[in-house]
Amino acid sequence: MLSFIKTRTPEIVKKLIKNSLQITHYTGLRFLSYFLFPFRGYQSPLRGHYISTKDLISDINGDYILLDNSEYINYLSYKKNYLNKSNESDKIDSDSCFISPETFVAVIPNGRVIYDYGVVVSPNHRLVGDVSINLGGDSSKHGVMFDSYLPPVQNIQGSLAVLSSTAHQRYFHWMFDVLPRFELLKRSQISIDTYLINCEKSFQRESIQILGIPKEKIINPQSNTHIQSEQLIVPSLPGKISYMTRSSCNFLRSIFLNEPYDFEINRYLYITRGDALTRRVLNEDEVLIELTKYGFESITLEATPIVEQAKLFASAKIIVAPHGAALTNIVFCQKNSLVIEFMPDTYIEPCFERLADLLSLRYKCLKAKTIGKTFTNSVEKTHDHYVDVSELNFLIQKYLN
Repeated sequence: MLSFIKTRTPEIVKKLIKNSLQITHYTGLRFLSYFLFPFRGYQSPLRGHYISTKDLISDINGDYILLDNSEYINYLSYKKNYLNKSNESDKIDSDSCFISPETFVAVIPNGRVIYDYGVVVSPNHRLVGDVSINLGGDSSKHGVMFDSYLPPVQNIQGSLAVLSSTAHQRYFHWMFDVLPRFELLKRSQISIDTYLINCEKSFQRESIQILGIPKEKIINPQSNTHIQSEQLIVPSLPGKISYMTRSSCNFLRSIFLNEPYDFEINRYLYITRGDALTRRVLNEDEVLIELTKYGFESITLEATPIVEQAKLFASAKIIVAPHGAALTNIVFCQKNSLVIEFMPDTYIEPCFERLADLLSLRYKCLKAKTIGKTFTNSVEKTHDHYVDVSELNFLIQKYLN
């Protein structure tokens, strides 16, 4: 018992102190905002937050266009598919279903948007939480709630549609959190004068071109962006972060993949992360020797246009890959195709298992032993891992037989 106190109490105390300081900081900034607002205006700290857009709309003369009711999504094979040679207790322990929130488009008169990831702020200077998602935290812990000074405001005429969202620079979040918002805008039939959407990366620019958004109508948000529009048009996020919906999948397939298909589904693909900084396969040469026996192609997707990636995955019978953004493209795979994902035992993220289940793909997770720098208190967490080639061979043989 004494040993437990010695090892655990310091961390508990640190956590309590951190939480207390955060609460004090949050409360102090809210008080400071009311004091500074008459002088600084919209550059002062935010006054508070709305949990939902509905709460905001009930307070202002705005509009809330409901598009889809909330949906119960059950990932039927979610827990039973996580195959490895360890005990059941080592498997992914997470909910296999969730309620996907209703989708909507909100019209916020004199609404504002801040920063390069589309933080929505109400006319009465509050964060609108459900359309300004903070990865890993609730609205009250959003980073913008702890900013003591906001950028100067730029006013624009007409309607401004907010498409940008958190982690837009990551391929997975761009595809599932940003792009489907465009479909919601189209369904709302609202006339849009300007779009706030990121266009630094090649996959972003390619997407924008395919969506047909004119360059002259685009505002590319930056870290100092703070815009107030006559009518801020805000589509909801299409679902919950890392929990995809069928409608989002169908939308992505419709814009990047022409159906019906005129090619055979017969390719065996291995997606390498050899040029990445994290989650690399340390015994990749050994893995490739084994996969070559079955006719696998080793592919790097970094510079490949999305349309070409879509065609690759749509023609694949088997996909083998370490966990990474490239697996976002299994959204283009055909039913019953096999996905084998290498998952480092120090980094468990089952988003692609959920996606595979949603699309009726066959999914197997091969849990891999992490070897290298994985220190808890260090930023140097590579999660590089060693794959059991015999288990990989077993999974492929089981599928082929």
